[in-house]
Amino acid sequence: MSEAGHKFLAKLGKKRLRPGGKRATDWLIAEGGFSKEKRILEVACNRGTTAIELAQRFGCKITAVDMDAQALEVAKKSAETAGVSHLIRFERANAMKLPYEDASFDIVINEAMLTMQADQAKKKCVMEYLSLIHISEPTRRRGISYAVFCLKKKKIKKKKKKSETK
Repeated sequence: MSEAGHKFLAKLGKKRLRPGGKRATDWLIAEGGFSKEKRILEVACNRGTTAIELAQRFGCKITAVDMDAQALEVAKKSAETAGVSHLIRFERANAMKLPYEDASFDIVINEAMLTMQADQAKKKCVMEYLSLIHISEPTRRRGISYAVFCLKKKKIKKKKKKSETK
């Protein structure tokens, strides 16, 4: 039986398993509008590296979810070691069907899992995440439009590459 790619990379010591690596995570943390008052959901948190960094830096309360029970156990232990276990609630949950009420969070982050999904699944996830964010309706509509634009832009680039090779 083959091993999941993220588990293999973790054995090699990789802690940032997302496109852009630590640099992209650092940008997200600097530009994400995080503060102690924000309610944050991290989807597909794996071993909790980003959630722990956010809790240490901002003192914010975070719900971090993943489907991998072993990764969640590692995340809980790492949060305890880092002294932030009181700020992070790790839960097992499906990223495509999250068990939270609408408008439960101020910020929802998902750094890597979306890159492994087909366009329709990405769109479904983004729509789910937008429903969980407590924002005004005009802002929500702009967010949905932006998410759909990003998915369409990816398709346009693929089609362009195919036509360039002819």
